[in-house]
Amino acid sequence: MNLETEKAYKRNYYWTHRDELLAKQRIRQRQSRIEEPERHRGYHDKWKANHFEQNTEIYRNWQNANRQKVRAKIMAERYVPLKSACEKCGATEKLERHHFDYSKPLEVLTLCKRCHEASPKAICSEPDKPEFRYLMGWYKCLIIERGNIANCSNKRLWRIRRLDTGETLDVYPAKLAVFPYPHGFRKDRRPKDWSPLCLDDKPKIKM
Repeated sequence: MNLETEKAYKRNYYWTHRDELLAKQRIRQRQSRIEEPERHRGYHDKWKANHFEQNTEIYRNWQNANRQKVRAKIMAERYVPLKSACEKCGATEKLERHHFDYSKPLEVLTLCKRCHEASPKAICSEPDKPEFRYLMGWYKCLIIERGNIANCSNKRLWRIRRLDTGETLDVYPAKLAVFPYPHGFRKDRRPKDWSPLCLDDKPKIKM
């Protein structure tokens, strides 16, 4: 078996058994985090230190996608003090606030980290909103399907609709940006078919 044949075999095996392999990998990673927490914490802190801007952008995107959670967390931290022990197991270390419903930010339980992770997720009463992305950072698009598109051999593609032309496209998610590029870019770097109508203002968090 030559090198190219071996690569093709491994690639085919991976995509045939992808879900099973990813499930095994998640189990190994979870077990490793339990057995060696300090090593994983060190990796995480090192990555954050070396990718400060990227980590900040990820957190801002999460805030914009979970505004109700952010508001509930801030109000609970301001107005509801933590109790001295976990209300389930009685532990006194690593205490956190747990919401049952994010629309009621002051109704919380004091739980330890282990009980908090094991508790059911809180209800988010915000209605589902259409998701938008920017194709290549320029053109605003509406997401229609996230992978597994019917009559499409590549299951990793996303189906989107460009708002400026109404055209439906199947693209890789790596070509989609959460926010548009800033307005102050150089003219010689604009796409040939660019127009100001394809950009809008960057959303801000409203508390």
